[in-house]
Amino acid sequence: MRKIMLSCIILTAVAACKNSSTEIKAREDSIATKAVETTPAAPAIDYAYKPTLAADWTAGKPEYAAIVLNLYKALERNAPEDSVLTFFADSVTSVSYDDKTFKGTGKDFITRAKNFRNQYKKLSEEFISFVPLYSPSKDMHVVSIWVEERGVRNNGKADSTVYQENWRFDNAGKIDYRSVFARYSF
Repeated sequence: MRKIMLSCIILTAVAACKNSSTEIKAREDSIATKAVETTPAAPAIDYAYKPTLAADWTAGKPEYAAIVLNLYKALERNAPEDSVLTFFADSVTSVSYDDKTFKGTGKDFITRAKNFRNQYKKLSEEFISFVPLYSPSKDMHVVSIWVEERGVRNNGKADSTVYQENWRFDNAGKIDYRSVFARYSF
């Protein structure tokens, strides 16, 4: 009788373990299936206007945003020109807030930036936002920034400006274009 009782207990335990492992396997399969399910694609939006440049912007290279921020840090410190020259392409175009266009070498662009900086005893930058962007259809990398610049001019007058700028990078990872929009606060 003991043997029959022991056999029943062992068979019951084995059956319980088998059912338990079957249930665990079923739960694992259910979880795996849920993980594989994808969220449905967002419905296409029909915008009232079509962009003339690109409509397919995605997140770009963060290292390009770091380059732009390093340029501003160098401007704040009034760093030597050659410390930032490697960030620029041979040819650079810059369109300022007042629609003045500069076309020249990277070195000439930096010289212009240094001339601007030399008007100030003190200059500091506060970044409101910066975002690296990429357009696959145009194979274009852009860093868009909002920055508030505060300074004290050489004559002692305080000055501040909020800029929105777009910095474009060429295929070699060098800045070749910059456009600026500004709001002045005195």
